[in-house]
Amino acid sequence: MGDIVKYIKLIFVFVIIIFIAGCKKEYNLYVYDNKIVEKFHMEIESENKYTKLYSGNINPLHGNFTDIYKKNLEKKGKKDILDLEYTYTPELFANANSINQCFDERKVTYSSDNYFEIILGKPNGCMFKENYTINIITDNVVVSNNADKVTGNKYSWNVKNDGKSNFNLKIKIKKGELKRKKNNSNIVIYIVVGIIIISLSAVIYFTYKRRKKNNEF
Repeated sequence: MGDIVKYIKLIFVFVIIIFIAGCKKEYNLYVYDNKIVEKFHMEIESENKYTKLYSGNINPLHGNFTDIYKKNLEKKGKKDILDLEYTYTPELFANANSINQCFDERKVTYSSDNYFEIILGKPNGCMFKENYTINIITDNVVVSNNADKVTGNKYSWNVKNDGKSNFNLKIKIKKGELKRKKNNSNIVIYIVVGIIIISLSAVIYFTYKRRKKNNEF
């Protein structure tokens, strides 16, 4: 009976606290081959009636009361700044409270076919009271995605928390294969060579003009 009460309390705390409305409303996942780092950053009014609930430990895994988020809580003016972080193995991420309690549709696949896939849909009332953004950041090759915006290695989805949104998140990432990064050293070489050529051209031009002027006297 005690475990059931604790479990119900855990869900309540997670639902109310983790996704409470704040100034900054982002949920970030950093995806690697062998780990997934989940990060929340929340700025919450210090007078909010739920502030006392996040003073204790918060559990990231569904049904697990041992593991806890790495937490940093500090005050900044009239706001409580709360940062939470937890590192999952890819297999365990399917058991994360953040997706099990906050999406009515979810599927996380990490299999031997060398792909890692996340599908999320129908966000429910445990999310922010207002709209928010989900960011997935990875340096691995992304085979497919339906992100609203892609900036470098960050894939972003905008969530309208109005109960009417047809929100759907899909991303498929290839394990073990990194994106090819631009060779910045080559760009620097091209710039340096260009500057040298322009400088030599300028020297030759002005030397020619000076000699031509001297020959006129």
